[in-house]
Amino acid sequence: MQKYLQQLDVESDNFDRLPRVCLAVLPDGKKAAIKRGHKGYYEVHPAIDIDRFNNERGITEHQVDAMITGSMFGWDVPGADPAEVEKWDKERASA
Repeated sequence: MQKYLQQLDVESDNFDRLPRVCLAVLPDGKKAAIKRGHKGYYEVHPAIDIDRFNNERGITEHQVDAMITGSMFGWDVPGADPAEVEKWDKERASA
């Protein structure tokens, strides 16, 4: 796996906290599958129950948010780390 990530030139420090794949609703409303370490997304059928898919696999909202960020802005940005996303959510809630 490490060799594969190096080929992609991807920072992998937070990959142990991310699922291999998750489903998400993108900002434009499309349903998509996002693969850890990959740029972009893969459209999925609109009838797929995203919450059920993620819940059955123990995927959290923070992980989904981090996966969306990583797929759009790169896997080395702070927003691609679910721990950072959770920290920001707590800071917003206490403000």
